[in-house]
Amino acid sequence: MYRGEKDNPVVVPICSRSKDNVEPLLKPQWYLRCKDMANAAMKKVSEGRLRIIPSFHIRTWNNWLKDCQDWCISRQLWCGHRIPAYHVSIRRPGVDNLEVLDPIDNELTLNQDNDVLDTWFSSQLFPLSVSGWPEQIPYLKAYYPGSLFETGHDIIFFWVARMVMIGLKLMGQ
Repeated sequence: MYRGEKDNPVVVPICSRSKDNVEPLLKPQWYLRCKDMANAAMKKVSEGRLRIIPSFHIRTWNNWLKDCQDWCISRQLWCGHRIPAYHVSIRRPGVDNLEVLDPIDNELTLNQDNDVLDTWFSSQLFPLSVSGWPEQIPYLKAYYPGSLFETGHDIIFFWVARMVMIGLKLMGQ
């Protein structure tokens, strides 16, 4: 049933370089489930095994982590650390994609995902990557986890909390 016509103004973003219209495009994304890691990070602070100084920043820590959502770690950018995920193409009729195949099989093609990791995801790996992880080298055993980390209050969640969460998940400490 026709009820009339009315204007619906829409703001169309324009690219500053090419002057083309910028139109959002929904794409599949990669997510990291964070709730359990966030709870573990809050627990370390509440138990006193991880100290935040000055202590009034504990409130910021807990506020960010208590409502932590799944984290979209993929970005559609031309530079960055590529996501270590591969799409499998099988060129043999009648083969179920779930069947395990020899990776050198010439009927199997692996294509790395084009997305890159969110900058904070790759940044959270810093203490592990500089310490030789995943190898259990003496340097890693001697210096991980660190005893002091100084940073700005504005990145407590974006970097520090995520370093703690991934460290607890991958190293147990």
